[in-house]
Amino acid sequence: MLFCGILRTCTHHINAKDVFSISKIFINHLWALGFRVVLLGIAISLYFYNPNMLNFTAMPRGLANDAFLLLCWITLVTSMMFRLFPNKRVPMGARKHYSTGKNLISDDVSLKPIHKKAGHVALVWVVFSALMFFIMHLLGVLTPTFAILVVLFYAVCDVVFILFFCPFQKWFMRNHCCTNCRIYNWDFIMMMTPLIIFPSVYSATFIAAAIAVLIRWEFSIAKSPHLFSVKTNKNLSCINCEDKLCYVKRKMR
Repeated sequence: MLFCGILRTCTHHINAKDVFSISKIFINHLWALGFRVVLLGIAISLYFYNPNMLNFTAMPRGLANDAFLLLCWITLVTSMMFRLFPNKRVPMGARKHYSTGKNLISDDVSLKPIHKKAGHVALVWVVFSALMFFIMHLLGVLTPTFAILVVLFYAVCDVVFILFFCPFQKWFMRNHCCTNCRIYNWDFIMMMTPLIIFPSVYSATFIAAAIAVLIRWEFSIAKSPHLFSVKTNKNLSCINCEDKLCYVKRKMR
């Protein structure tokens, strides 16, 4: 139902003539969104009918019992690995810190304003997560099985934010599009937040991969800030953009 609603919203703003201008990476994101919605739907069903299959702290229990969790692990860890190495399977916004994303005008740039905005996002996220998890703990809702639901919900939101509407972009960063986003590669560490309080090999590998993506990203910003500004990196400009991930966002403005 959720995915059908998203598709209706998308097609409402895209006419037949425009379909041919949609980029391949946009289509790939739609497929990723659909797959993540399916994973979330399966997880919700398991939560009510067989919650033990979502309990990653009890692994290993055999392939039949761990198959769904392993599928989620492969899906998300593979996505994180793509972020750790330069490749064109990820959008320019997520790989602008690599040499393949470089098309420099100059190297004279200051990112202090967007660093400040990113700090606001980090503060809001930490406070929001701490408050939400505290309340869930008091209510007895916060369990490993529920944590997986939250992770998969965040995974769906991640693609929705890129393609349709991003509250961080709209209310905090105020960047023109995801390609210019200072916090693009923060998504996985934010996604894995619910797993932090449930130590296991499963959650540890998720969190370690997410931290690796974050450290690689932040190290690049500190070392090469000129790669992150449209004023100094021409690949971040609309005229040179091949991803066109803002296609629907632009139509909905």
